Amino acid sequence: MTKRLSFVFTFVIVILYCGCSAKDVKEGTELFYNPYIQKFVCYNHRYQSNNLLDPTKNQFQYSVDNEDIYVDGNSFTNEFEIVRLNDNSLSKIYEFSKNEGFFPIGKMDGKLYFIHSYYDKNGQEEREKRRLAVFDLNTEKVEDFTNVFGLIDYGAVGKDYIYYTVYNEQKDIYTLMRVKNDDTNQTPEIIKTTVQDGLVLVGGNELYYSDGNRLISEKKEYKKESINFFHHNSLIQCYINSKSQLCIRITNIRNNIVLVEENIIGIKIKNNEIIVCKLKQVETYEL
Repeated sequence: MTKRLSFVFTFVIVILYCGCSAKDVKEGTELFYNPYIQKFVCYNHRYQSNNLLDPTKNQFQYSVDNEDIYVDGNSFTNEFEIVRLNDNSLSKIYEFSKNEGFFPIGKMDGKLYFIHSYYDKNGQEEREKRRLAVFDLNTEKVEDFTNVFGLIDYGAVGKDYIYYTVYNEQKDIYTLMRVKNDDTNQTPEIIKTTVQDGLVLVGGNELYYSDGNRLISEKKEYKKESINFFHHNSLIQCYINSKSQLCIRITNIRNNIVLVEENIIGIKIKNNEIIVCKLKQVETYEL
């Protein structure tokens, strides 16, 4: 697998997480998402304690829309499903076929877009089959983009196009491409070759790519962090500070006002607000 899909994490923050099953999520406990480790976290308001919802090895949750829809998947058993994050519970939306991996890149008009991987009976990815795919929430139909192939590594969904990068292992370089999001049979277009980093984002209707250190658009650029995503008019980034604490930086891309919170446990976004869960404290900010 390529860099994006290897999902090997080194989590340097020392927080004592233990597991709590879904049936243990009781009154006074709220679910948050930790984007750095890609796990749901249970936070008990009364006892100001936190646990992982599911500590199963190789079990990760991947955000689809940075709000309430996620893919819950296991990179060892290759079993994936779409779930909805509620305040204190999860609800299953759809379960995918076994030995198919779905790694979300965004949502638009009731459709979820993914990097779609296929695995053989030994659990090894059949890399030549990797595609972009779309899942319709209404029909529950999965459809691959037939002419989009290669080692697709990252993607982002814009108003009219899906932008994605394809990795060249021999040259250790990426090609940035796009395809219209309403036609799964079209031929993709090349936007930029020899891109040093695979990350691609869409924020404020602008396309951003990365040189490894910066997020770059035609008009702006920002420092790249470990986790980077746009939501409405905000660039949200997570990183580890010098104290080995997980931090979040929220930048308003219209007025460049910056908010930083340190030592966070998880976040939740809804109704154009971000709820930041810290040790013994929960704060809400408008986006």
